[in-house]
Amino acid sequence: MARSNVRGDGRLMTLGVAAMAAVILTSVVGWAVGVRGSDTRPLFSPAEGGLGDGQISTGIQGTLPAIIRESSGVAVSSTDPALLWTHNDGGDGRLFLVSRGGQLVGSFRTAGVDVTDIEDIEVSVCPSGQTGSCLYLADTGDNGRDRDTYAVLVAPEPDPSDRRPSVLTDVAFEALRFRFADESRDVEALAVSPSGEVWIISKGQEGGADVFRIEASVGGAVVDAIPVARLPIDVDEKENRITAAAFNPTGETLVVRSDEVLYIFAATDLEEPTFRCVLPNAGQGEGVDFLGEDLFVVTREGAPAPIEVVQCP
Repeated sequence: MARSNVRGDGRLMTLGVAAMAAVILTSVVGWAVGVRGSDTRPLFSPAEGGLGDGQISTGIQGTLPAIIRESSGVAVSSTDPALLWTHNDGGDGRLFLVSRGGQLVGSFRTAGVDVTDIEDIEVSVCPSGQTGSCLYLADTGDNGRDRDTYAVLVAPEPDPSDRRPSVLTDVAFEALRFRFADESRDVEALAVSPSGEVWIISKGQEGGADVFRIEASVGGAVVDAIPVARLPIDVDEKENRITAAAFNPTGETLVVRSDEVLYIFAATDLEEPTFRCVLPNAGQGEGVDFLGEDLFVVTREGAPAPIEVVQCP
């Protein structure tokens, strides 16, 4: 990854199959060359309020199962940093739990709510009055910018021991419903802080990537999204528009991504990114989450699509 500190990413049959496998492996590895090669970096430790001890290498970790044709968001499970939540773009309504190596270990379906266009996913503390960790889904896609209301869908994170990849398990979600006071917006980025503060970031077709805070209550009335800031990101071109976001486990750092770039901000200062890291050959990149202080897992649309760990800065 290029980076810059912006203050200054039959035997014959057997042999034939082996050769084909080698070609496929070579292609995947070639796609993976990016950030800093295959460096090995530490995960968050429990003392840092996040992921467990261990080491992880940068680069391609695996390939998403073919059933995930348009990974529009990714989130690290609160129970196991080797497990990732993801989902398809649009109104599919299914959620998938996959290993970092790409194995499908669980299939789930949103229940109890209508789904229009899911664009991002987060795992964080549950809303007030609930215990444990929760899944947050941004049902905020609005390509035509003609929706009147939007929702962040919330449900307790399913037990990771309930792994039945071939069976769709219903998960009961409730909705935090909101609207924009001035105009409709297409939103693809959701970030939920460790304290449960919900932020969304518009994609940018309206002229800028705007950050809003959502203070709706689960199952409550529709509320107005509260403006927080406009990010200093040029979103004039499609590949520069914002597609995903996440807080780190301490809530001190915010990552925002476009197709090609990770922007790292101090959560208390959105006037200028601390770092800007280019993602080479990222395609239509739409998922990001923290794995370590400077490690991120990223996914993209398309099938098959890689699961990649990148370092920034």
